[in-house]
Amino acid sequence: MQKSENLIYFDGESELEGLVCYPERSDVRKLPLVIISHPWLGIDDFVQALAQKIASLGYVAFAIDIYGKGIRGKEHSDGHRLKQPFLDNPELLLRRLRLGYEKAVSLDRVDTGKVSAIGHCFGGLCVLEMAKLETNLSSIISVHGVISEAKMSPTDYNCEKAFVINGAADPLVKPGALEELQEHLTRCNVDWTVINFGRGGHAFTNPKADGSVPGIKYDPDLDARTWAFVVESLRETLD
Repeated sequence: MQKSENLIYFDGESELEGLVCYPERSDVRKLPLVIISHPWLGIDDFVQALAQKIASLGYVAFAIDIYGKGIRGKEHSDGHRLKQPFLDNPELLLRRLRLGYEKAVSLDRVDTGKVSAIGHCFGGLCVLEMAKLETNLSSIISVHGVISEAKMSPTDYNCEKAFVINGAADPLVKPGALEELQEHLTRCNVDWTVINFGRGGHAFTNPKADGSVPGIKYDPDLDARTWAFVVESLRETLD
């Protein structure tokens, strides 16, 4: 069974609380690392379950904390309130991403030569930004990420591979944003793959997305397809 624990780290005087999940027998050797950037409600049940699933594949999973210890949303409407300060202050967001990355790669049992990052929704935006900040990411996986807002850092992408899973009917992705991202990744010589689900809206992997907000609805079939692709992408990159 996987072992999970909360880890405290700091941004100045601000206390941050990440979540690390180790696979069974993780003490025997250095293991690849998968950094998780949380969606807009923070490190919630969705993130905890994702960390467990990733650890079951044999990787160390570390969910970074963008918002701060104890700052978590409960309702859908909380998401806008929680993420907006970081969209309004890109310097703060980028600093939190960098601090989370540094904490993750400092873990004793991590092979720092094999590091990937994954994020859903707001977290998908964040891993795209992390790929511009850090030079040692083997890959990033953005799942129904808010790619229209992924322009915080003006620098180029540094990751080796980028996997982007998008819903063609996502109301949070502006027209032309996906094409613009592809062009940017190409200019940066990133080995990129984009999957664009024709019937996918936003949050199609999140069972709590009940469709009460138009265009934001869970789709079990797309969720299953996404996870299969995530597993294959991690195996390709980290094994």
